[in-house]
Amino acid sequence: MHIRVASPIVLARSAVLFAGVSAHVAEPLDAQHDDRFRSRSEQVDNYVSARLERGRIPGAALAIVHGDSIVHLRTFGAADPAGRPVTPDTPFILGSTTKPITATAVMMLVEAGRIELDVAAVEYLPWFRTADANRSADITVRQLLNHTSGVSGFVGRAPLDDGDTSDGALDRFVRSLTGVRLVRDPGSAFEYSNANYSVLGRIVQEISGQTFEAYVQQNIFDRLEMDHSYTSQKAAELDGLATGYRFWFGFPRPAPDMPFARSVAPAGYLMSTARDLSQYLTLHLNAGSYEGTNLISPAGIEELHRPAATMESNTSYAMGWVIQTDGEEITIWHNGGIPNFYSFLGMLPERRIGVVFLANGLDVLAAGQFDAIPLGVLDILRGRNPRVAADSRFHPPLNIAVFWALVILTWQVVWIVASVSKRRPWSVQEQHIPVSPAIELRKIGLPVVLNFGWAACVLSLIPGASGTPFSVMKLYVPDFGFFATASAVLAVVWGTAQVVLRVVCLARAVR
Repeated sequence: MHIRVASPIVLARSAVLFAGVSAHVAEPLDAQHDDRFRSRSEQVDNYVSARLERGRIPGAALAIVHGDSIVHLRTFGAADPAGRPVTPDTPFILGSTTKPITATAVMMLVEAGRIELDVAAVEYLPWFRTADANRSADITVRQLLNHTSGVSGFVGRAPLDDGDTSDGALDRFVRSLTGVRLVRDPGSAFEYSNANYSVLGRIVQEISGQTFEAYVQQNIFDRLEMDHSYTSQKAAELDGLATGYRFWFGFPRPAPDMPFARSVAPAGYLMSTARDLSQYLTLHLNAGSYEGTNLISPAGIEELHRPAATMESNTSYAMGWVIQTDGEEITIWHNGGIPNFYSFLGMLPERRIGVVFLANGLDVLAAGQFDAIPLGVLDILRGRNPRVAADSRFHPPLNIAVFWALVILTWQVVWIVASVSKRRPWSVQEQHIPVSPAIELRKIGLPVVLNFGWAACVLSLIPGASGTPFSVMKLYVPDFGFFATASAVLAVVWGTAQVVLRVVCLARAVR
């Protein structure tokens, strides 16, 4: 789970973006494939178009894989504010769908005999430790892959706003875990954390003798002919990287300058396209082989897809994949999101069907509605009605979190205006001279406790309870972040003003 103050997008620009949703490029289904894909492709495209328009999503790309072939490629809308169309080869930043690729890199080294799944991470990184040195020495490669290491989600989200793109960013982050306490014993339970995959990336780097990015580029992207996939943002930009959008009050605003957190690159910062990711899914649908290139053995693919950590009823985490059981059918998938991009990879392994969905925007408070688009496509390909109707709304412009932040900020302003115009809480009344210590404790202490306490609650306690640092929360939910920041700043300013004015009035009264 990456502030500029902005107003909702103006109607003129909205018209361009939303009109772009219906403009698309389609590549027809291969004639050799089953007619059921051909008959359902129009339903799929209509469904996706309607959901994109309903969600005001500027641009997207969709791909469907059957067996060892791409059977449908469709693009929608604009890749940037200038209206450049999205194409099947337009790169998007992936977010957490990077994790299956990192898991693939690890499994390749396992099958090469250079990494063992059940060996502790310290065997590969002797200096690796957390604040719980004894417990962290028990963390295995398998536990990192399954998110059962005991490292918290908060720790994994903390670096998402650092923007460190230097060569040493990954190493510095993994070494910084020395001050982090585990939230549970290794191997005991599931806890999703980007930090797990950063440690895995650092292991890949140590074992291969290359940077994590170089290993992935040479051993996965190049070998699978993923010609428009990148580990460098600058390289992706030269190839037409889509502009990402953040949502303010339900409306997209271009956000091209979000931090690129290389310290968590193995968890969320690879870049790829609908066509290239279709080729990657082919690897998983065909027992580790793509057009004669064998990256992983069938046993290795099976291990990557094996359910290992229970997330909730009928849902488990494997190695970079979520495994969901619906009756007797299994869906293997992973979604991803950074503040301005969304992605999804999904498979129906029994049917040998795969779906790729990429979008150049994310409204994290409507993340379930973003997931509903590719999950709805999978429903259609199963012959079902999509679980979310095509015309179902995402959420109102003032969703519940933003609404309450606005209500609290408005109440603060009304209270301050009333205090200034009527009560003047800082003033010193003649009948209170000489001033009572009890009165002064209340007049000075109460504003400090209430106002500074509220600011601390907004900036620390609420983010802590949500498992996300406030600086990261502002990136992902900018409208809420704006109101929350304004509320905290107003509380500090008002609390300080009351104390200063009280002291000034007190000095004048006893003069």
